[in-house]
Amino acid sequence: MNELSYYKIIYALLACICPMLATGASIGSLLWCGFRFGSVLYVTPFLTLAIGVDDAFIMINALEQQCAERLRKPVPNDSITKRLEELLIKVGPSITITSITNVVAFAISSISPTPEVSLFCTANMVAMFFAYVYVITIYASVLAIGIKHEMRHEVPHHGKEKSRKFDFLNELVRFLSSRSDCFVMICVISNRLIQLISHDSHYNCAIVFQIERLLRGYCEWLSNKFTFTFVFLIMTAYWSVSAYGASQIKPGIKPEKLFLADSPMLRAGEIRDAYYFKERAPMFVFVTKVGNLSDPVRRARMDMMVKEFESIPQCSGSQFSLYWRREYEKYLSSEANELAALELEEEDGASAQPYSTESIRQFINWPENRQWGGFIKINNETGRIESFLITFAYHGDNMTEYSEMLRLLTIWRSIVDKYPDLGASVFLENGAFIDQLPVLLPFTVQTSVCTLIVMTVVCYMFMCDKGTVLIASSSIFSIFIGVVGLMTLWGITLDPISMSIIILSIGLSVDFPAHIAYHFHQKCIEDENLTVTNRMTLSLREIGFPLIQCCTSTMFCFLCVLFVDCYLSWVDELKKYKESLYLVGMIA
Repeated sequence: MNELSYYKIIYALLACICPMLATGASIGSLLWCGFRFGSVLYVTPFLTLAIGVDDAFIMINALEQQCAERLRKPVPNDSITKRLEELLIKVGPSITITSITNVVAFAISSISPTPEVSLFCTANMVAMFFAYVYVITIYASVLAIGIKHEMRHEVPHHGKEKSRKFDFLNELVRFLSSRSDCFVMICVISNRLIQLISHDSHYNCAIVFQIERLLRGYCEWLSNKFTFTFVFLIMTAYWSVSAYGASQIKPGIKPEKLFLADSPMLRAGEIRDAYYFKERAPMFVFVTKVGNLSDPVRRARMDMMVKEFESIPQCSGSQFSLYWRREYEKYLSSEANELAALELEEEDGASAQPYSTESIRQFINWPENRQWGGFIKINNETGRIESFLITFAYHGDNMTEYSEMLRLLTIWRSIVDKYPDLGASVFLENGAFIDQLPVLLPFTVQTSVCTLIVMTVVCYMFMCDKGTVLIASSSIFSIFIGVVGLMTLWGITLDPISMSIIILSIGLSVDFPAHIAYHFHQKCIEDENLTVTNRMTLSLREIGFPLIQCCTSTMFCFLCVLFVDCYLSWVDELKKYKESLYLVGMIA
């Protein structure tokens, strides 16, 4: 209580500046390495600030506890180096655990098949690394200066508080009152309130006593067998619902999820799906190995492939297909072509042979056939056709469903695989999204399992206690299964965005169990005779308040994202809300 001073404000400012410096260093490093800049990187400062400020909360809280301990029990030959060393020994491992897990979680998510998601996770991975470096260097240096001021203002603790309390506010009140008369009344009232708060030690002691009593009662309640049974039943129901939701997860990708809610592209997509795709969904086939078109066998192979595409029930028919050779055959048999051949023979002294360069160029140059020039690529040096394009039209009420398009895409690719000599390939407008459907679920499962294993290994490296690591890992897995299950029950399908959120939830949710488990493990090492209730009370006394600060600041930081009405902000806010609700149950 009553710990306000001007350098505490500096602590707060630097706690926000360090993540911003990390963001700048991250994006600058990526651009320097040749990465492109995407609009998704605008989210990186918010995410880095929300996560990066957590370490500062823990360090400030540990510093306050250290100062209070020094007031009660002065240490001979105390120094700034000794205090900073004790501070980093106390909070360094837990900060390192969470930083490593955050970096690993973003690193695994950066291999996402979606380029934008991969870029987003890569930038955040580098930002998390720089945030950790800046915290243990720049921010630790600022804390060292703060320790110097703490030591300068410390006085022997004989029932009195430190003399520096509210010095900053008193100076601010005197400055305002001397500068402007309009502030006099406010300054007088403020100064009186400051004096009342700073001198009412009995009131402050009562608050501290009530907090200690509440914390002790809470830990005793958690240690009760009835509470254990009650929480276990609740968690069993929670796990059952989450497991059911996770089993119902289905891949579902739509480009509309990448747009803002008020984007005109959404309306355009609705019109396209309702009127265009259901009646005439286009599909393109590129033939890259044209070969000798004068060979009737090769032309027959091309026609055979085209007929296979048109024989699919969903195909609208040959009258809707755009195949330049059909028009060219009509052109060859027309009287206009005969007249043109006579003119060419009079000019050049030779008749243009079918499928020769002269004949094809003449076909394209006719006014009614000029559009076919966009379907054919001719090498200007050799005069031969390098490749050409064929367009097919398909229809159906479910043509807007990606599962149906995936089925058709598989059929189309099986057809072109029968004609390797033609070098044909299928192109679909949303093919980049459809291709991710069959790999999303196994990719998510594999990366999630890999992330969980890495999280467990990192926790074991710093805690070296199987029981503690098992509890922390179980908590991480519980949060993970809850995020997956409840997101599915809320109607969110598995797509690159939700997949990254699921994987990130593993790395970000490790903060709470790792900090508490580490401090609980340390209390076991310091005094083996402590009861479970005492260990829990001491652990929450040291780390409980900064964890509440971390959770609250993250929630408030991400609240601004909700003002941007889009799919990404909705999914991400659901994840953070889920983690905050799980905090109390996870401690139990």
